[in-house]
Amino acid sequence: MPTPMAQQNRRRPLHRDRFISVAARMIHAVDRRSRCVIVSLHRVGGDSGLTEEQLARHLDYLRRRFRVLLPSQLLEERRPRKQSAIITADDCHECFHSAVFPVARALGIPVAVCVPTDFVLRGRWLWFDRLAWSLMQASKPTDVSSDHLKRLTPAERDALIEQTIATLGVTLPAAPPPAWQPTTVAQLREMLATGLLEICSHTVTHPILTGVNDSQLADELQRSKAELESTFGQKVTAFCYPNGEIGDFDDRTTRAVRA
Repeated sequence: MPTPMAQQNRRRPLHRDRFISVAARMIHAVDRRSRCVIVSLHRVGGDSGLTEEQLARHLDYLRRRFRVLLPSQLLEERRPRKQSAIITADDCHECFHSAVFPVARALGIPVAVCVPTDFVLRGRWLWFDRLAWSLMQASKPTDVSSDHLKRLTPAERDALIEQTIATLGVTLPAAPPPAWQPTTVAQLREMLATGLLEICSHTVTHPILTGVNDSQLADELQRSKAELESTFGQKVTAFCYPNGEIGDFDDRTTRAVRA
């Protein structure tokens, strides 16, 4: 079953994409201010709405028009020189290893992957994947969406997901099936060895951080960084907020991330 995003992308007229592409080139040609553009990827291939061919064109565009950096390189500069770009891939699903990184490596550009440690180090379901997989198996509709769940506390969110799964009458596997699995630690180490990959902290369980208490916030930030550094033997200097939209961070979370 196609995801809503895939259906939306398929409905979008081709002429609109072409117009946006031409407009982007014109803006880039006129506006030469120093800046850093952050390109955030999630899943590629399958029913994600983004093919590997499209990804290759997008990354090649960035390679030709921007200095593509890793987060730690931008940190060293403190502010961008010229026009820079950082490419990030959130959540570290298997398609990062099979689809995203091979494209970046072929183009010779670096990419950062944002790793939730419960998912990658312990193979536990991401909460929104549990919901999405269950909805795809169900024969009856439901009005529960991940957008609604993002605004709940983790306890409220998980309780509603369990209730929804029970109502749908599906049986969730103990571990994610192949299409929903993470990139492995061995694969990440292999990619790190190329010098084109940087690992960023992305919490332990992928909560929306404005919805957790101070103790949970500290644990999500500190434990994820410590686990990644212990596993991969490299200092982790960058953090990516789950979801990352307005309302997903505030002064309290910013202070905690800096600390």
